[in-house]
Amino acid sequence: MRAVEKVRGGRVYIRPIDQRFSIGDRVTVDEELAAYLCEERGDFERVDGERDGCTVDHDTLEDGEQCSRCDFVAPLPEPDNTDQNSMEALEAQLAADADDKSGASADSEDDASDESASGDEDSDDERVPTYEGEDYDPGEHTVSEIQKHVESTKDRRWLELVRDAEEEGQDRTTALDAIDARLNELEG
Repeated sequence: MRAVEKVRGGRVYIRPIDQRFSIGDRVTVDEELAAYLCEERGDFERVDGERDGCTVDHDTLEDGEQCSRCDFVAPLPEPDNTDQNSMEALEAQLAADADDKSGASADSEDDASDESASGDEDSDDERVPTYEGEDYDPGEHTVSEIQKHVESTKDRRWLELVRDAEEEGQDRTTALDAIDARLNELEG
């Protein structure tokens, strides 16, 4: 098992471990997933368990317990659903990342109508916009990609969620202007 830390880019969802990460977040994963996150994705780096000269034996910590001398947190036990950590889940994440890098966007209004926010209706601040079934972080897209995605949807709630995420993230004026223009179009 290896500890890795998110060091670059915006907030991401890593499907094999069913977890979202922002810069500074750490997790302990198997060697295969660590290699994928650090070498293929490039937005994570391996970190060792000993920080700032910590002398605590981290193997003695309880599941989820934080070291009293450093910020190491003992990994939680594997979930009962072993399929989450399977090779299939990793391959699905690789395929999703490949689609993102190729600039996949909705080709029709039918695809755009499938866009929705995920999560509980009552917890708006916990909701994450999705695009074509995947979590959508505008910080991982160029402004021109965002403009294409924005122009292809009629979902005001999705636009508002993307706008909030952009505002909290990179806060690019041109991206925000494109979202606002589309929201105004849909209003009229």
